[in-house]
Amino acid sequence: MWPLAKQAIFWLAIGLILVSCQFVEPEIPAEPTKSVPIHVWIGVSSDTPYLGEVAETFEAEGVIVHVVSAPAADLADDLTAGQIDAVIGHEIPEGAAWFNPLAVDGLSFVVHPQNPLAGIDLQQARQLLTGRTTNWSELGNPAQAVTLIVRERESAGRVLLADQLLTGQPVPVTARTLTSDIALRSEVAADPSALGIIWFGNQSEEIRLLAVDGVEPSTQTLAEQTSPLTVPIYFTADGEPQGALRLLLSWLQGPDGQTLIGERYGRVDR
Repeated sequence: MWPLAKQAIFWLAIGLILVSCQFVEPEIPAEPTKSVPIHVWIGVSSDTPYLGEVAETFEAEGVIVHVVSAPAADLADDLTAGQIDAVIGHEIPEGAAWFNPLAVDGLSFVVHPQNPLAGIDLQQARQLLTGRTTNWSELGNPAQAVTLIVRERESAGRVLLADQLLTGQPVPVTARTLTSDIALRSEVAADPSALGIIWFGNQSEEIRLLAVDGVEPSTQTLAEQTSPLTVPIYFTADGEPQGALRLLLSWLQGPDGQTLIGERYGRVDR
C-alpha cells in the first residue's frame, strides 16, 4: 500500500486532470451596437413644393428626412406643438425663435402664351390689380376684358402685394380667387384674357411671365433682387438648429443644396 502522503498526491492530480477536462461553454460575443437613425421632420409650405423635393435628396449616415407639405398656417401650429423640427416657406411663423434665408423667390405676373404683351411697370400692375385697368386695349393689346385671377387674401403672396404694391387699395370683388398656384396656373393657361400672380418658383411652360419695370424674371434677377416683389424663403425653427437638423440646413445653404435650389429660385450663397 502507498503511504498516505502519496495517495493524497495521486488523488489530487486525478482531480486536477478531471477539472481541466470539463467542457466550458464558449461565450457568445455581443452583437455590435446598431446606431439608431435620427428622424428629422421638415414642414414645407404648399407654395414651395420644389424645396421639399430638394430636402428629400439630402443624404447623411444615420439621418432620415421626412417632408410634410401643408399650408403655412398649419405648419406654424405644428412647429409650435413640436410635431415638426423646422418650416420652409415665405413667412416666418409667429413665435418662431430662429430663422435664416434659404432661397429668394418673387411674385410674377403671368398671362396666356397667346397674350402679346411683353411686360408692364409697377403702376400698370397696380391699376390692373385694383380694377382701374379692365381691358387689355389700355395696354396696347387687342380689345379684350381682363380676367384677373389672384390667390386668397390670407396667402403670403396676397400679403406681399398688399404691403408692397397695393398700399391699402383692395382687389376688386370681380377677381377670381384660388387657393393654390397650381390651380391659378391652370386657369391662366386655359384663358387668353387672364392675368394671374404666382410665385416665380411655381412657373411652368403652359404660361408666360411678364417683365416688370423692364426686368425679366429669372433665378439670376431674383438672386440679385433686381426683380420687383422679391422675398426670401426662410428655414425656421424653434431655436438654432443642432445635430442632424443643422447638417441638413448646412447642406441646403451649401454648394450642393444651392445648386439644386438655384434651378428654380434665386440662390443665397452668392
